[in-house]
Amino acid sequence: ALRPDYVEAHNNLGNVFLELGQLEAAGVHYDKALALKPDFPEALANRGTVLRGLGRIEEACLAFARAAELAPRKTRTYLDLVDCKRLLPDDPHLAAMEALARDTALDDEARVYLGFALGKAYEDLGRHEESFRALATANALKRRTMDYDEAATTGELERIAAAFTPALLQRPQSRDGGSPLPIFIVGMPRSGSTLVARILASHPAVHDGGELIELPQAVAALASANSRGGFPEAIGTLSDGELGRFADSYLRPVRALAPIARRIVDKMPSNFRFLGLIRLALPGARIIHTRRNAVDTCTSCFSKLFTAGQPFAYDLGELGRYYRAYAALMAHWRRVLPADAMLEVDYEAVVADLEGQARRIVAYCGLDWHPACLAFHKTAGVVQTASAAQVREPLYGTSVGRSIPYGELLRPLLDALGGQSR
Repeated sequence: ALRPDYVEAHNNLGNVFLELGQLEAAGVHYDKALALKPDFPEALANRGTVLRGLGRIEEACLAFARAAELAPRKTRTYLDLVDCKRLLPDDPHLAAMEALARDTALDDEARVYLGFALGKAYEDLGRHEESFRALATANALKRRTMDYDEAATTGELERIAAAFTPALLQRPQSRDGGSPLPIFIVGMPRSGSTLVARILASHPAVHDGGELIELPQAVAALASANSRGGFPEAIGTLSDGELGRFADSYLRPVRALAPIARRIVDKMPSNFRFLGLIRLALPGARIIHTRRNAVDTCTSCFSKLFTAGQPFAYDLGELGRYYRAYAALMAHWRRVLPADAMLEVDYEAVVADLEGQARRIVAYCGLDWHPACLAFHKTAGVVQTASAAQVREPLYGTSVGRSIPYGELLRPLLDALGGQSR
């Protein structure tokens, strides 16, 4: 209000809306910044992020390319660019990145973005050893910045399994069947969860909420307010009334996202930790567990610079051990939950039989079939995950067996997985 021509303020307000998931509002402010200063590289790159999230991939590529030309040492822009398109061997952006990699004055943060960008570019070109070396360097630099307690993280998953006993999950409840509104899609990152979410979001009765933070927030609030302890140990002491209030604390903000939707997708992958609590507090919810070959999943995680979370993903040994701990907890849920409490969907099966698996998913969610679910790549809507560009393309099978070309380069991961296949 004080300075309508304050370019940086318009850009920063766009960033706020972007963090809130309000991409169109963010785009309005990036456009205002660019109207005042057309060659503002930060606003151009941010505008590209909005365009990518809205599915306007070609426009996003142009915005990222222009931002890279204006600020060639801002290596994050190259990572955004290669996530939107495959570079050809003679692409000047590839040459620019390789030149930057030889620049000894480049700081570690810039090298992280550059390494992930080169890893993607080299993989697209079939130069897998160079891809792996670039990714290994970038991951090692990123890992130094992460505060990750491996023992505490895997120990929590073991505590969850110990707390949610068959007796707890089979206890009689005085409440009704609960709201069928939420569809939880859980699993490891890069396991096909965004693909399944987009198949469902293509149904006119379904709203894709994305990776919602409401359930972890509700769990944290429940733990802090409970004098009998936190999650998971205190869950067994909760009354039906307390579970009902917990359910309401989750459902109210989620329902507000799409008041007329029959189903809302919550695809926060790490919600796999809460399946027992979901069963107790939200028994009407649908749970879909997306799975993919373990080595392919972990290789894909190692290739991505996540915007937040996933601190286990930047070291191959830690990544493999986390995967085994996750798989052990999922095996526990299979043993203690009713057979119809969760639908497991294999990424490879969706690639091999899209219609068959899509019909299976839609039916499990209690919905009539709709043919739009097969054209998920044409569905409008916001996608803000690492797969934002991929899910705008028709289904392809090149990600099946993705890890194979890397062979023995993945030995630390293979050893840590200990033969775990899924």
